[in-house]
Amino acid sequence: RYKLTPDATASIGAIIDKGTTVELRSKYNGRLTDNLLQWASDEMNQRLPLDASGDDLVTLSKADLEKAVVRFVTAKPPVKQDPLLLGGEKVEDLRQLWSP
Repeated sequence: RYKLTPDATASIGAIIDKGTTVELRSKYNGRLTDNLLQWASDEMNQRLPLDASGDDLVTLSKADLEKAVVRFVTAKPPVKQDPLLLGGEKVEDLRQLWSP
């Protein structure tokens, strides 16, 4: 139940577009958003004073999002692998081999 500051709301699309590539957005899709919000929350927690309260505790700023997208690009989450997929490791190896 995060809230965004007005400038964060106005800028979130541009922040994602500028800070990521089409390939990353396609590959991570919803995970990008999940990670972006989690890491923006981490940034918010670092920025807030110890006596913060109320909406300050759930309001992400434009700067929080900008720092989070940089973190996403530099620390890309690993691709999830389905452990139940028969031959999953071999399939992943071949996928990596055939990827451009």
